[in-house]
Amino acid sequence: MKRVALLSVLASFALLAGGCICDNASDISNSRLRVRAFIDGSDVVKIRGDQIWIAHKSFEFPGRWQGCNEPIIVNGTDKWYPVWDGNLSDRYTIEDKERSLPLKKAFTKETMNVAAKTGLGNFYVSEYPSADNDYTLSVTLDDLGAEGASWYEFGVSWDDDAN
Repeated sequence: MKRVALLSVLASFALLAGGCICDNASDISNSRLRVRAFIDGSDVVKIRGDQIWIAHKSFEFPGRWQGCNEPIIVNGTDKWYPVWDGNLSDRYTIEDKERSLPLKKAFTKETMNVAAKTGLGNFYVSEYPSADNDYTLSVTLDDLGAEGASWYEFGVSWDDDAN
């Protein structure tokens, strides 16, 4: 019994120290847009056209856990260190316009695929782009139930023929 408890403690420490990358969903390598962030608490990633920003909800700001200052990684290589004004980040501009969401185009879960690859907590689409939200995709990354921070990565693909 002591051995099981010790192994559990050591495994928990390894997860916390390494930020844990758990492959818990789809292969997102072919997604048109990818976002990767180190999350402790709850945050909402907002995407409209070629703009990405974050509405911070609780605990540490993305990338900032126990003295870390990890960037948000966009499309696998672009590093973004958000600047915060209260609980809203500055906006990151997607350079490759082929990876930008179409403006003034509504989507649903049938015409837009949002899939997570990593993260210990919950991941869900809060809102799909529509006229009601100025065509903004909102993805909630909720690490509240997990111990410590973890890396979350999600990919977005859409049907160009929608609407």
